[in-house]
Amino acid sequence: MTDVDVTAGTRLYDFIADRLDERMRDRYPGGNDHQAMYEYRDAHQQVQALHQSFVDAAHSGRADDAKGYLEQLAEPAAQWIDHPHHPSAGH
Repeated sequence: MTDVDVTAGTRLYDFIADRLDERMRDRYPGGNDHQAMYEYRDAHQQVQALHQSFVDAAHSGRADDAKGYLEQLAEPAAQWIDHPHHPSAGH
């Protein structure tokens, strides 16, 4: 293990996944918009792949890579920076 906090990446990933789910439910409550489902799926898969890369790097001792992936995970989370459950809010 490295000095990288793996739980920080997991908190970011969980936060983003929850916001994507909320956005999908709010915009398309019936869930019957195929284009929206594709967009949701693509966004979720991208964030999931970033999180996996972060975890892999952290567990294999590649701290610099892990920190880079963590920064990349922070980018999509930034659109919800004012959300009360944003990881930077200390939750």
